[in-house]
Amino acid sequence: MFGGDHMEERLVVVFHGVSSVQRVKDMARLIAGLGFSGFVVTKVEGSAAVTGVPEAFKIIYKEKKRLVCLPDLKDAIELFEPSTIYLFVPPRYAEKEFDEEEVIKKLSEGKKVMLIFGGMEPSFTRAELSLGTPVRLDVEGDVGPIATAALALYRLRRRLRGEQ
Repeated sequence: MFGGDHMEERLVVVFHGVSSVQRVKDMARLIAGLGFSGFVVTKVEGSAAVTGVPEAFKIIYKEKKRLVCLPDLKDAIELFEPSTIYLFVPPRYAEKEFDEEEVIKKLSEGKKVMLIFGGMEPSFTRAELSLGTPVRLDVEGDVGPIATAALALYRLRRRLRGEQ
């Protein structure tokens, strides 16, 4: 994440709009546990900003990963300059299903891809949704932000490693 020659280095994972300490910590554990190099957190509010981000940083730092905290999504987009942005939403809010092969193709072409997971309900405003392509997972209902991130990132990680 954050640039570089390897495909994974061109992938930017963002956790946006979170107020829960536990969710920020869970996302940090997920990123570290799956072996990604780090993640970005934006629009952190309340106790998540005061306690959650420092706790997440501790988790990430111990694993030699990176955590960037920014005020808003537009800041992350401006800083990382992705060519493609996917925003993960509950199934009822998106027609397009997440396709990890499409992401792999873009990364292999040298493009930077940003995956944005919402931290609370509703996940994104209309203005935020207009910043990229809303995508859904092929699940029956809303499984929540951490489970959505876990499913999508696990599938993507397997493809990045050349597994089926």
